[in-house]
Amino acid sequence: MYKVDASKKTGDATNFLLGIYQDGKKQDEQMWSVTPKGIFQNSLGPTRRPFNPPQPVVIFPLKEGEPFKWSGTSQAVNGKRASSQLEGSVIGMQTVDTAMGNADAVMIESVSTFDVPNPRGPAGKGQTVTDSWFRPGVGIVRYRQVSQAAAGALSYTLRSYTPRGGRPRGAPRSSPGRRGARRRFASYQLIL
Repeated sequence: MYKVDASKKTGDATNFLLGIYQDGKKQDEQMWSVTPKGIFQNSLGPTRRPFNPPQPVVIFPLKEGEPFKWSGTSQAVNGKRASSQLEGSVIGMQTVDTAMGNADAVMIESVSTFDVPNPRGPAGKGQTVTDSWFRPGVGIVRYRQVSQAAAGALSYTLRSYTPRGGRPRGAPRSSPGRRGARRRFASYQLIL
């Protein structure tokens, strides 16, 4: 589960520290920002290994079929800088099924390739494929990411979200009240 652990507005950017949780335990974290130019991932991991420049998730304004590219560096787990490239595209509006019912959302598809430094020999390559569905005025309603490198693969999938200001559709009244619902929703509200 992605959860906003902290957020801070600085100038025209809102920065989010996203915790990635499994079975209630924090497994990883990422720093994202929302600006008038788009949504960007600034760093990853608990040591906040930076992307330089920040890696785009979405570029504004959204235009169906519009590709975007990024090239930069990131810091590998071993502390060494590694080159990385990303190619993304706005696929367009789709109806996706969620735990809350069907939602119309804009699909963004991206493929990132990166060097994997190896202290014992030649560097390897890795790849991350990300499909994100953003519902206007809500944020991420569906998310799927698979990262692969020689050491193995890692996959993240958004299973559900809670809409702003209330219970998920069909949820019993015994679910947490408005304050709790807002807090859970913040986990996925990246488009403000």
